Amino acid sequence: MKKIWEYILAGILFIVPFTISVWILYKIFIFLNGIIGNIVKKFIPAFYVPGIGIILLILILLFFGFLAKNVIGKKLFQFLNALFRRIPFLNKIYYFVKIVVENILSPNKKAFKDVVLVEFPGKDAYMLGFITGNPPKEIEEKTPDKQLVNVFVPIPNSFFIMKDASELKKIDISIEDAFKLIFSAGVFKKDENKKL
Repeated sequence: MKKIWEYILAGILFIVPFTISVWILYKIFIFLNGIIGNIVKKFIPAFYVPGIGIILLILILLFFGFLAKNVIGKKLFQFLNALFRRIPFLNKIYYFVKIVVENILSPNKKAFKDVVLVEFPGKDAYMLGFITGNPPKEIEEKTPDKQLVNVFVPIPNSFFIMKDASELKKIDISIEDAFKLIFSAGVFKKDENKKL
């Protein structure tokens, strides 16, 4: 009976993550296809075939990628970047998404430097944070006795704090593993992931 239970448990541990991963991938496909696909289906139904949304989305991304690499496109994106940063609430969402995407997709431009333990929100309570750089000179001049660094703490309202470097504990894990730990609510274990 014990062996049977072990087999059932092993089956669950294999099937559940696999099924959920496939389901999420399917939902992402449906979502991405629906972004453009529904427009094509509504206005040009003769051209609609399943998957057309993703094909058109890839072409649009290629176009914007090309645009971002030339002078006119760079100026346009700089203007939009400045505009989004001025809009209350939206600027927090935009900043959070931008630095996460930059960190994941841009190998030469890492928004997050190091993973650290931050004593936050109070004494003897710790959260994972990401060092994003140094504060402006104006702030450093006001705090000459401290070595402040910018720390991003990924909580719902995208909390940004400045802490003395001596108060932070650097953690020897990658940015990717830190995000996995956060999004798994602490369940993710690096060593277990390596075995898979």
